[in-house]
Amino acid sequence: MAPPRLAFVLNLDAEHELAAGARWTAPRSLLMRLDAIARSMPLPDGAVLVRPDAAVPPGCEGRVWCPTLRSLAALERVGASVPDVPPLDVIARVNERAFAADLSAGELEPVLASSSLDAIADFVARSSPTGRWRLKRGLGASGRGQRAVAAGQLTDADRGWLARSLRL
Repeated sequence: MAPPRLAFVLNLDAEHELAAGARWTAPRSLLMRLDAIARSMPLPDGAVLVRPDAAVPPGCEGRVWCPTLRSLAALERVGASVPDVPPLDVIARVNERAFAADLSAGELEPVLASSSLDAIADFVARSSPTGRWRLKRGLGASGRGQRAVAAGQLTDADRGWLARSLRL
């Protein structure tokens, strides 16, 4: 018996969707770039890439880069089987940077994962090997959601960025 055909959704914008939730709508320019990347990726023999303009043979088993609501809906839309996946809050948690920091047991030092502006300000006040610290939101990709700050004292602009980031 031949192995089942696979239908892949390569939702390479998953971190954006996890961060923004249902309100995420990828800009057309990003969709075009991500589609070009996805089309260039090698797939197993007989596998198909789920795209808006591509036909998917019946009976395909669905696979996703990251099981977000939109990626699973794309599999349903083309008639591919939808895999059983953990709840979305679990997917978001393991994709967030703090998860890796928690697992590292201090191996990623100096790292702080915090939702307290005061704790972050205290951490940034320490000296840094480079004289700068990089603040990162929990979810982000392609350098988005990051801010480089000088070691020492946060500026008002840095505090504003952190406050907005913590609200997200």
